[in-house]
Amino acid sequence: MDDYVVGKEIGKGAYAIVFIGIHKRLNKKVALKIYEKEKIKEIQRKKSVRREIRLMKRLNHPNIAKLYEAIETDTQVILVLEYISGGSTHGFLKSKHLRRMSEEDARGIWRQLIHTLQYLHNKCIAHRDIKLENVMLDEKRNVKLIDFGFSTCIPNDQRVKIFCGTPSYMAPEIV
Repeated sequence: MDDYVVGKEIGKGAYAIVFIGIHKRLNKKVALKIYEKEKIKEIQRKKSVRREIRLMKRLNHPNIAKLYEAIETDTQVILVLEYISGGSTHGFLKSKHLRRMSEEDARGIWRQLIHTLQYLHNKCIAHRDIKLENVMLDEKRNVKLIDFGFSTCIPNDQRVKIFCGTPSYMAPEIV
């Protein structure tokens, strides 16, 4: 962690907090997703964090935030990720008049997201938490998918029997 300076908080989940960071030697902005080990004591939660790291190391796609490295200290697990400057599609939508984006913007985001999901599914990876807050946009409005905390690896011919994700984005019959 000595190579990084931790800046302001930019996101918060149930188990992790995300900060802007600076890689000292490269003078490059990064996102630091920090899990406090105290909060991930449960076996399933530990497995989930390990799975997130393992899966993200396998990914190399222009529309997926890159995992540069994972650092483990006595008290934390830190994911050093690509910093995406444009914010989430949720923020983008909120900034629009009547919270509606143009058809052209929607089509561009949708197309990129579909190509990203196709890439993941070809690798037998299910993200399982697609929502506006996890679809980021860079400064050129390119999609960057983030947060693989619920992701799993499952053959495409099998069905997942465990439901997870964000309830407000789930089908009513699942909730």
